[in-house]
Amino acid sequence: MPQLTYRPATAADAAALTVLLNRSFAHWHHDQVFKRFMRGHMTITPQYIAEGTVQIALQGSQMVGFYALTHYNARKILLDTFFIDPVYIGQGNGRAMYAAAKATAKALGYPVMVIMADPHALGFYEKMGAQLHNYWQPDKNEPLKLPVLNVAL
Repeated sequence: MPQLTYRPATAADAAALTVLLNRSFAHWHHDQVFKRFMRGHMTITPQYIAEGTVQIALQGSQMVGFYALTHYNARKILLDTFFIDPVYIGQGNGRAMYAAAKATAKALGYPVMVIMADPHALGFYEKMGAQLHNYWQPDKNEPLKLPVLNVAL
């Protein structure tokens, strides 16, 4: 696995994280339905950083990716955001970041991590051991159904 270090994101990182998120999202060539759904979720704000646990993965001084965990309920935490810069995809960074996200969630005292996944990422999360729980349809007027996975910590 790659040698990554992690640091908490600060409000000053919001713009750089937004750029990384959009570059990573564009890499996967999503259909129009998913793009419409994501339109309101493509900006990382200082408030978002302040309200969750946002960790930046670094290789040296280079930003590789980031993840965010947010409270879901008393027993579950949500892996709310998980993006890798396309330059670093396919090198084991996703596996390393996922392990770090699980460790962070466990250290925060949650026994379960929930993932509402990008449909393109379902196979990755299943390979990492996440169990498909069901599908969530954010808009009954659209055909989009997001896989919901659970991870025992």
